[in-house]
Amino acid sequence: EVCSRSAIAPIVSESPLSLRATVFEIVHCPGTMQLDFDTTATLFGITVGTLFCACRFLFAIKPTGKEPQFVDSEPSAPEPVPEPLTDAESAEFEARKARASWRKLSLSTGAVVILVLMLLALWSCRGSGDGAKTLQGGVTEVSAPAQKTANAGSAEWTSAAVEDDDYAGDSHAISVNLTRQQMTIHTVGDVMYYKSAYWGEIKAGSPAESYRVVFDTGSGHLILPSTYCRSTTCRAHKRYRRSSSLSAKDIDYDGTVVKPGEARDQITVSFGTGEVTGVFIEENICMGQSTGSLRGSELCMSLRMIAATHMSDEPFRTFQFDGVVGLGLAGLSQTKEFNFMDVLAGTTAKSGNKHPHRFAVFLGEHEAEVSEITLGGYAPKHAQSRLAWNPVWQPQHGHWMLEVKSMSVDGKEVDYCREGCRAVLDTGTSLLAVPTAAFPEFYELLRHEADPVTECRGESPQLHIELETFTVTLDPRDYSRLEHDIGVSPVPEQSFQALMAQGQEEVAMCKPMLMAMDLPEPVGPKLFVLGEPVLRKYYTVYDADLNNPRIGFSKAMHTKQPAHLQEDDDAWWYEE
Repeated sequence: EVCSRSAIAPIVSESPLSLRATVFEIVHCPGTMQLDFDTTATLFGITVGTLFCACRFLFAIKPTGKEPQFVDSEPSAPEPVPEPLTDAESAEFEARKARASWRKLSLSTGAVVILVLMLLALWSCRGSGDGAKTLQGGVTEVSAPAQKTANAGSAEWTSAAVEDDDYAGDSHAISVNLTRQQMTIHTVGDVMYYKSAYWGEIKAGSPAESYRVVFDTGSGHLILPSTYCRSTTCRAHKRYRRSSSLSAKDIDYDGTVVKPGEARDQITVSFGTGEVTGVFIEENICMGQSTGSLRGSELCMSLRMIAATHMSDEPFRTFQFDGVVGLGLAGLSQTKEFNFMDVLAGTTAKSGNKHPHRFAVFLGEHEAEVSEITLGGYAPKHAQSRLAWNPVWQPQHGHWMLEVKSMSVDGKEVDYCREGCRAVLDTGTSLLAVPTAAFPEFYELLRHEADPVTECRGESPQLHIELETFTVTLDPRDYSRLEHDIGVSPVPEQSFQALMAQGQEEVAMCKPMLMAMDLPEPVGPKLFVLGEPVLRKYYTVYDADLNNPRIGFSKAMHTKQPAHLQEDDDAWWYEE
């Protein structure tokens, strides 16, 4: 039989950043008897008291004669000097002294052994009672109960035997809601390319000012446009004003404080379609609200950031967000003090966070579903199953990169990856990016005729990406959209059924939404970028622990789409 459990009401104590509870759990084990806490304490006290009294009796100094009598008079004669002992008497005296020492040592050792045995007996005592209770655990996290497993016909409790099976979230984690924006990039022939971004809000400075930022796993710095930048691109966004913040420090890349008027270091950071140049500042950064019971609480930390003095028009001018929070590994940051996750982990660990190096990304499937990023843990409510962890390949490069064992389409292995490929998970990429050399093969394998009923929502062809411990599977609805071979964009201005009703003879096709991208060694050239299509279908958890960086996958738990949104689902995807 398996032990059942109940919990006494938690004793809650609040701290500025978290909610921690002390829970005493009672485990009910049919067929076993264990002493409760009061009985154990009583027996322990009796045992210690008995042993203490026995020791006092055994080691007490007993007088061997009468007490000397003192008289208030002068001595009439000097005391006699004792005669020296003979050799036989000296030997007998030393023997008695040695026996007495050994007797005391044996008694003290025996007392300690008896005490230890009694404690062990009290701790492990089991009888044949029924329905007894035992106090277990002591201090535990409310959100992480012990794991229950059956072993070889017997029942036993194992605390966090499988770390993710019993993970119910972390009260110290921070959740930031994300807003989706999608815009048209350009049109090539009948193909219209899109870009999308998910942005949330952070606060910077003292007094704090809010900024919209993209959380980007493909970069390693916090970048905000500053009033030092007077270009049209920078003016299109809310700019960080250094002179208005009491907590800001002008620094060089190594943290050295720069005095007013002195020359200072600057940096240029390249993105896929643009770049940013800026100077270094150390600033107070706050974000999010707790995922625990302390709603509205924020996490703040001191972070080195880049105040942009120049931003390229693409991709920054047309987006609604202001800056970028880089969530890449330390290899993408100037120093560890610039790395967002490294600084965040050091801050949250002080408040008792169990997994300070982790963050997780959930992207909603429709307008009614809120997207979010969780910092300092993850939210199990977004995962359909336990996480499948995959090690990061060559983490020193700073990318969330995985080794790809093979890639196939409907069971047919893709030739390009027969000798292996690599894939990067990137929250800043809207589509699936493939190497230019592999683009024709993937395009032909994934392009298919639209179904008269389901259009591009059929079950085939499926794209399978085999990782170390997990296989990512994308259906047509994940990677393709309806196109019309009449020289216009693939945006469905009218449905497939409407075209059929008009008697048009052209065959509607589902075109894979792919983009070509080439990166040099050592990251490339056989590198695929898994962007929004993968991140929307799967809940991904990123563990930035330098000793074991890894990515966890689980199919995302999405809510059902409301009926009024189902009628115009593609309009959300192609929103401008």
